[in-house]
Amino acid sequence: MEKLKFTKRELDIMHVLWDAKEPLSAKEVFEQNSSISLNTIQAVLRKLLRNKIIKTAEIGYSGTVLTRKYSPLLSEEDYLASQFSKKSISNLISLLIKNSKAEDLDKIEKLVKDKKAELTVNN
Repeated sequence: MEKLKFTKRELDIMHVLWDAKEPLSAKEVFEQNSSISLNTIQAVLRKLLRNKIIKTAEIGYSGTVLTRKYSPLLSEEDYLASQFSKKSISNLISLLIKNSKAEDLDKIEKLVKDKKAELTVNN
């Protein structure tokens, strides 16, 4: 996957959408992160929509006005995975393991074993 580049504002808005349990309107995004102006949120949402990073999930009412509600097409996990090359992933995992507690290492070990088993079954 090629590395995705977002501006700070795009990333701020994507984090709000990723954390949401349901699609959000521009106004609802503003309510979650009022450090960004509503006009900026609307402009960024249009850009993300145009670039197929988000989608219009539904059209609903905000009071008496029809409004679009947005949800991400790109998961946070896929975005994070795009930020690392194979070499940097190995380095990141090494760093995480060095700074992990025993219970975290047990979870990591289980994830690795499960993935190896899945790969063995699929091959």
